[in-house]
Amino acid sequence: MVKAISLKKSLDKNIFPFYIIKGDDYYLKTLALKTLKELISQDFFDLNYEEIEFSKGAEKIIDSLMTLPAFSDYRLEVVRETPDKIGEEDLNLLEGYLSNPNPSSILVLVVEKEMSGQGGANISKLDKYGESVDCSSLEGEELYGEIERLSMCPPPRAIEPQAVRMLASYTQSNLGRIEKEIEKLKNYCEGTINSDAVKLMVAPELEAQIFELSNAISDKNNAKALSVLDSFIRFGVSPMGVLSVLNTHFRRMLYVQINKGEGNESIAKAMGVKPAYIYSLRRTAKNFTAKRLKACVDYLSDLQFNIVKGKIGDESALKNAVLYLIAGA
Repeated sequence: MVKAISLKKSLDKNIFPFYIIKGDDYYLKTLALKTLKELISQDFFDLNYEEIEFSKGAEKIIDSLMTLPAFSDYRLEVVRETPDKIGEEDLNLLEGYLSNPNPSSILVLVVEKEMSGQGGANISKLDKYGESVDCSSLEGEELYGEIERLSMCPPPRAIEPQAVRMLASYTQSNLGRIEKEIEKLKNYCEGTINSDAVKLMVAPELEAQIFELSNAISDKNNAKALSVLDSFIRFGVSPMGVLSVLNTHFRRMLYVQINKGEGNESIAKAMGVKPAYIYSLRRTAKNFTAKRLKACVDYLSDLQFNIVKGKIGDESALKNAVLYLIAGA
């Protein structure tokens, strides 16, 4: 298996007649397909590229693969909407073809349908005939490296390490959005992209801001907490939306605090989140008592109820919420 971000280097060494693109990251799937498209002569691209839905059947796919390329070394056959489980007949037909493939055709299956609970053969049985491309979401240094690569695409701009991490945090590691934000930052920055530019130009995802706010409150950094509040107002974020996410966040911190003896993995599974998220929650929750967290949850719930009842405006309620959380931290 090769990572989508490493596919280009892999193709320089060896080109397989068959690739399976798997994973949940749309940006990386698009990147992998774009990389494979570069194998075709760009002057005669339309003559050597075809997309087909898997529902057309393996026989139709194989017929297309037997077509010779026109004025190009390779022809690319991309099969969209490929389920992760297929019928035995389709699997046998594809295995028969891949055991003796047309050397000038490249088959690309883009797995986009999860059907693990249904009957049929797992499409991973075809992995041995080619290369599987991992398009799972990037984290850590791999993510930071891709951000740096995007910043150096024309027109190139260097980007400071702190700005890289801030951009990843503000966008919740969404590479599709990161790509667009970097384009915007390049237009704004004449030189190096720094953290000040990211703060000014990039609206943080709400959950990232909530973490930033709760960390500031936990660390008793009132100035930072008020700065986050100001950014909510400046970017026109829905106060009711903020209160809802803030309430959920403090409920999760309360759960973590009450269940100190449980491991990150088990709590993450119960919440339906990644273990790294629980690690961050623990870091913030440790400066609160369970009693204080329960009081915060109750207060936030009451504010939401009072907004619905028309007893308080939503922006005033948000300001009150932040001031209450700061006062009791």
